[in-house]
Amino acid sequence: MGLAPTKNKGKALFHNKYNDSCGSISMQNGVVKWFNNAKGYGFILSENSEEEVFAHYSAISMEGYKTLKAGQSVSFDAEPGPKGLHATSITTDDPER
Repeated sequence: MGLAPTKNKGKALFHNKYNDSCGSISMQNGVVKWFNNAKGYGFILSENSEEEVFAHYSAISMEGYKTLKAGQSVSFDAEPGPKGLHATSITTDDPER
């Protein structure tokens, strides 16, 4: 028995698209595509790579209830995850949040 191969859905792998060292990507900007408050995750469309980046509520840097809204501008770092890029250190560009 073995694990089935993971489908990539046509997206470039992190180390192939950005660099050969598979390191993290420093601060970049994006727009929240969607975020599910009940599940605590969603996706950000990166302006730099036009790639969807996974966003988990634990990576959001804000006081109080950590959430994002579709269409909201954000800044974040990114690092490779098991299925693609994961956003870290997410901050909103919206002064009201």
